[in-house]
Amino acid sequence: MMQRREFLKAGAVGVVTAAEWLARPTVGRAQLPETARLPDPRVVEVSGPTVQREHLVDGAVLRRMLDDGVQSLMRTRNPEAAWKRLIAANDVVGIKVDTEAPALSTHHQLVDEIIRRLVIAGVAPDNVIVWDRMSENLDAWGYTLKALPELGFADPRGQILASEGAQGQIRRVGYDPAQFVDSEEDHAARRDDGSTASLFSRIITQLATQVISVPVLRYHPVTGIEGALASLAMGSMSNTFRFHPKSQDGMHAIADMWRGSVLQEKHALTIIDGLTGAYDTGPGYDPEFFWPANRLYISRDPVALDTIALAAVNDKRTRPITKETAYIRRAGSLSIGTYDEDQIEHETIEVN
Repeated sequence: MMQRREFLKAGAVGVVTAAEWLARPTVGRAQLPETARLPDPRVVEVSGPTVQREHLVDGAVLRRMLDDGVQSLMRTRNPEAAWKRLIAANDVVGIKVDTEAPALSTHHQLVDEIIRRLVIAGVAPDNVIVWDRMSENLDAWGYTLKALPELGFADPRGQILASEGAQGQIRRVGYDPAQFVDSEEDHAARRDDGSTASLFSRIITQLATQVISVPVLRYHPVTGIEGALASLAMGSMSNTFRFHPKSQDGMHAIADMWRGSVLQEKHALTIIDGLTGAYDTGPGYDPEFFWPANRLYISRDPVALDTIALAAVNDKRTRPITKETAYIRRAGSLSIGTYDEDQIEHETIEVN
């Protein structure tokens, strides 16, 4: 059932009052049960030796990092059992990649290793979708169809899809008019065709039953970091430019896009690709601010994961990111995940 609510901006520190709780945007979607439990606030940080050199990734090391991280997160004795606890064999899995910044996009090798584990866990190759919002970004970063015959892909790897973008070889599937966020607390001049609604992608509402998000460990001038919350929310919806804040007080709408929505319902896992990190500039990045982090950050809790990833980026900066990421604290207040670092179980693993 839809209810009309006005959207009010949260305070600068992102604390949600009772009035603001009741004032979140109008939504057109099936609400999650009020008794929905918070995800397990565990974050596994896996580091390795030099994983990549001159843009080449050591696949064997990366595979060990992924296996050890997911196995530890799910508390199983082997990777196959871990993936089977995450994903059912009959699921259609949407792997959301991050291709906004070509110099810092999700590594193909990491996506391929995720696909390998999904297939070993019983997911049919045709039930794997690799996707992002803009087709031209997928094209620019080389996310074209590719054969993986050892996984049973007689034809090219799964499906490569986009929500929108320039015409090309990447199929665009558009947005779902039945599932949306409607808000007038935005920049009216930046709306698409004057619309106050932002629609969810058909990929996440109609095609995928579970979503694995694979953003990159990077600073972003608008969202602070392009982590678990921001990458999936902004990459899954139309008409988002209007939500850019009028000052450095954070894009609070990100938390509201998640709460009770298809994002929260279908999010199975986030793996932050931290093989290379960026701690400043962007989204057109200066390599001066890159660093070889050689890490993966893995969690089912997007709030806890962003809290840990933000700390990693801030460790490299002279001025910490604060106001721009107030939406992370807001998301914790909206029961999307755990923000309190004292309640987050942060495990570190080193792979040789």
